Amino acid sequence: MNRLCLIFFILILSSCAFSPKAKEAESNVNARSLHSKKSYKKTNIKNVIAKHKGFMNCKNKYPSSKGLLSLNWEIKKDGSVGKVTVLRSLGSELDQCMIKEIKSLSFPKPPKNTTAKISYPFLFK
Repeated sequence: MNRLCLIFFILILSSCAFSPKAKEAESNVNARSLHSKKSYKKTNIKNVIAKHKGFMNCKNKYPSSKGLLSLNWEIKKDGSVGKVTVLRSLGSELDQCMIKEIKSLSFPKPPKNTTAKISYPFLFK
């Protein structure tokens, strides 16, 4: 009976566990203006990323890549993407593919006379 209770307890605990990468991915989204205290809306970033289909091309080119890729980029005053850097890599070819896709995006303009610095995680499963 005690052994059965212990197994049941372990099963309950394992079903409640969360993926540290998923939690990390959720908490790393950062969108603050560089030259202003005004915040750039995170939903602006998420909406543009969600609508862009090019990221799947990168995933399909490198299907064995698994884990967290984090990129950092600047959104210029006109909404275009400036410099993109890799914070956490999954391999240079996938990194370069994702950088190319990010640079092709156009975001809503940041608050007046500012640029926005974005850190964004991409979780590959």
